[in-house]
Amino acid sequence: MLVYLPRSLITLCSLTAQLVTPAPAPASPRPRMHSCFRFHTIWPLLLLLSVGLNGCSKESADGADPDTSASDSSAASADEGAAPRAAVPLPVVAQEAREGDLVLRVNAVGAVFGDVIVKLSSEVGGTVSELPVKAGSRVRRGQAIVRFDPYPFDLVVRAAQATLAEREQAFRELWVPDSIAFGETPTPARLAMLRVRAGVEAAAIQLEKAKWERERAVITSPVNGYVDRVHLAVGERIGAGAPIATVVDLGALRIEAQVMEHDLPLLRAGGEAVVTSAAVPGRTMRGRIDAIL
Repeated sequence: MLVYLPRSLITLCSLTAQLVTPAPAPASPRPRMHSCFRFHTIWPLLLLLSVGLNGCSKESADGADPDTSASDSSAASADEGAAPRAAVPLPVVAQEAREGDLVLRVNAVGAVFGDVIVKLSSEVGGTVSELPVKAGSRVRRGQAIVRFDPYPFDLVVRAAQATLAEREQAFRELWVPDSIAFGETPTPARLAMLRVRAGVEAAAIQLEKAKWERERAVITSPVNGYVDRVHLAVGERIGAGAPIATVVDLGALRIEAQVMEHDLPLLRAGGEAVVTSAAVPGRTMRGRIDAIL
């Protein structure tokens, strides 16, 4: 076992050891007196050594206490210097209890699609003279979307009318002189044959077609909705069958939304759906769940 002694005690012990060490024995030894002197001299020194060991252990104990006491005192001073914690107020909302059905809501984000999307195309060729709508415009059924230059169509109608007039005159010349000369009116079958021979029916069809094309020079919306796209510009010359615009019917909208798998048991076909949109803030639309795929 190792014992650590302070420097002062080591010095005291060394001095004591020097005192304890007996002087050289005289020529005439006295055994009994010398042993008695040694016993009485070592006893006080052993007592001093015991007291020194106790003091050393006490000093080491005292040396460990300052750190612990310093930490305890600093913690105590920190507790005393800290301000008392203020109570945090919590909002409390009270509402009157009532009886009713428990309504579970499932929130989801979806995209809007139109079930009725009309892609308009030109049935006749012409030059665009007016384009009163643009992408995003709201239109009603029968509202004009594109107008072609009407002058070419008017010319075709007038030419067809002139041709029909000529054919009718030719038809009259085929049966009126003979009727006057012989005093007999041709039978209905003969008159029909004479009309075909004179080209009256073909001229009438051409006039009807010219009027139809003139009506198609103004393209209107067949549904109430919004213009999604416009595919031409004013002054552009297009032919028959060219795309004009796309109109989405607002009366037949479909929303496709994705929900979490654990929310599927809460949904059923025919359930009520409440729809809101950032495009129309503050407005709520209602619909029904059509299908769960």
